[in-house]
Amino acid sequence: MKSLESLDFSFNKLAGPIPESLSKLTKLSHLNLSYNNFSGKVPTGRQLDTLNDSSIYVGNLYLCGPPTERKCSGGEANDTIYVVNEHDHSFEMIWLLVSIATGFVAGFWCVCGALLFKRIWRVAFFQIVDNFFDNAYVKIVITVKRLSQRFG
Repeated sequence: MKSLESLDFSFNKLAGPIPESLSKLTKLSHLNLSYNNFSGKVPTGRQLDTLNDSSIYVGNLYLCGPPTERKCSGGEANDTIYVVNEHDHSFEMIWLLVSIATGFVAGFWCVCGALLFKRIWRVAFFQIVDNFFDNAYVKIVITVKRLSQRFG
């Protein structure tokens, strides 16, 4: 594990402090911890001091200290673990449901509108439905008749 050169944990919903043990990865040349829920002070030391790119920590609102622009107050330096809210994606869920409902309504009214305004389509549609139910009725009656002859 000490010979690890690249580590990308971006967009993984990880929470809590960044482990100090990352500074022990002496061959680490690329690190990406962006867009998680890390909290507390960014660890320093050895290899992590060579990775000065602030984009490594973008999207972690509760991180503080260099190389981030946020200064640590007394309480944050203690690596406070923030609880991840399970409703973080409620906005996305609402938009998903709105999109599904909109698609359903649009599709429903396209079909109903075509049947309502196009007489030929309406006649053809109801002929198909009538033929289907007529065939189903005939098959059921024949099956019942055969079964009653066989067992009756």
